[in-house]
Amino acid sequence: MSRLEKAREEKRKRRKKSSFILLLFLITIAAIGTLYFLGIDYIIDTPEETVTEIIDLERSTALIDIFDLTYVRIYTLEDQVADEIRVNGEPLERTVEENRWEITLSDLKAGNEIFIVAVLDGRVVQEESLVVEEL
Repeated sequence: MSRLEKAREEKRKRRKKSSFILLLFLITIAAIGTLYFLGIDYIIDTPEETVTEIIDLERSTALIDIFDLTYVRIYTLEDQVADEIRVNGEPLERTVEENRWEITLSDLKAGNEIFIVAVLDGRVVQEESLVVEEL
């Protein structure tokens, strides 16, 4: 076998190998595309996040008085119950008669934003924010 024949044989083997790699690549892309279009949820069971509206932002308030005390009152929607409601990490106390959660804070100024978290069954179900206003 001459050098020319050996070179041709090597070239043919490389071409065959690169064609095989290209074919594997195309099959992989086709498989990924098929999974995407058919819906990956059929193959991987992922739990869906459901957001439960508990907080009534229309009625909830955060008001600051002349003594720099901020009265935070978070109302819940009708027929909604939360295990716990926190404002900036502080737990609020529940007032059953008025269907609201309350806390008095002293480290806020008018215009500050407070972050409200509603917890139900040990998991956060709603996160909201509210701006502190002057009384």
